[in-house]
Amino acid sequence: FLPSVENSLRQLKSDYVDLLLLHWPSDDHANDTAIELLQVCHEKKFTRLMGVSNFNMEQLKKAQRKIPVFCNQIEYHPFIDQHKIVKYLQDNDMLITAYTPLARGRVGSDSTIVSIAKKYGRTPAQVTLQWLLRQKNVSPIPKAGNETHLKENLEALNFEISNEDAEAIAKIKS
Repeated sequence: FLPSVENSLRQLKSDYVDLLLLHWPSDDHANDTAIELLQVCHEKKFTRLMGVSNFNMEQLKKAQRKIPVFCNQIEYHPFIDQHKIVKYLQDNDMLITAYTPLARGRVGSDSTIVSIAKKYGRTPAQVTLQWLLRQKNVSPIPKAGNETHLKENLEALNFEISNEDAEAIAKIKS
């Protein structure tokens, strides 16, 4: 692990990264070892912040006992019920990095999201990203396969949906 981090830093031509993330949980022993290695990287100043990805509540709490967890990268969109882990992360001031925020394109065919998008003159993707962005400590990371998608995604920053519309989107998963 440490040689890999050092090699990555050399390739980046940097002494550190802002955030070092464990990509996927493993069994308890491997998680413990990985968390300890994250801490070593932090102590060596290879990283400023430490995060995890796809950790459930139990794994997250265990990691928190050993390191200050900055974020948990999880799949989060209107079609997946993540309210318990999201609430826990928000209540503990940790960032939620929402991957697959557009549910692999599924948002474009949901009648609620499509209707809200028409109301604002926006795309379903923009409305969904706005729904995520308005939530405390949620940072979506949508895929942008080309410049058009990138610009479309960025437009989600240029408008706001109403509380009523946000609640309607939140109810999709329930």
